[in-house]
Amino acid sequence: MLTDLISIQVIEQQGDLYKYKVLFSPNAQLLDKEDAALLSAYVEQGGTLVMGPRSGYKDRSNRAYMMP
Repeated sequence: MLTDLISIQVIEQQGDLYKYKVLFSPNAQLLDKEDAALLSAYVEQGGTLVMGPRSGYKDRSNRAYMMP
């Protein structure tokens, strides 16, 4: 039912995210510094980013960051 009202897509290339007004990332536990910088730039340029709890607390090697 919800998918009939909202288009859901997976973004596979970094540049593609600028096509969207809103990004939902409900479970992005693995997030490296480069990905975080890209998402920050998206928000700074007017995009809206909605992230779930515990987002970005591990790097791509699955190691938890030691600082917030």
